[in-house]
Amino acid sequence: MNKLRHMSLFAHIVESGSITAAAQSLDLSKSVVSQHLKSLEQDLGVTLLKRTTRRQSLTFAGKAFYEQCKVLNQTAQHAWHEAQ
Repeated sequence: MNKLRHMSLFAHIVESGSITAAAQSLDLSKSVVSQHLKSLEQDLGVTLLKRTTRRQSLTFAGKAFYEQCKVLNQTAQHAWHEAQ
């Protein structure tokens, strides 16, 4: 998966509130979404989300990274609508 897709998926996880909710809305399995998140964290060399069985929360690095991912998604969405 390319870097932009990883970033978009990460933003979707954060905005959905959980890996499970993101997987459902994207019509992917929970394990696929989890694997992409794990791969992203390995590529970056940082933990983005603290995960427990009951909840997730952004780490400091995760908060900063999410803000950039959110801007990227907003720009892509705007470009899509403009092209249509």
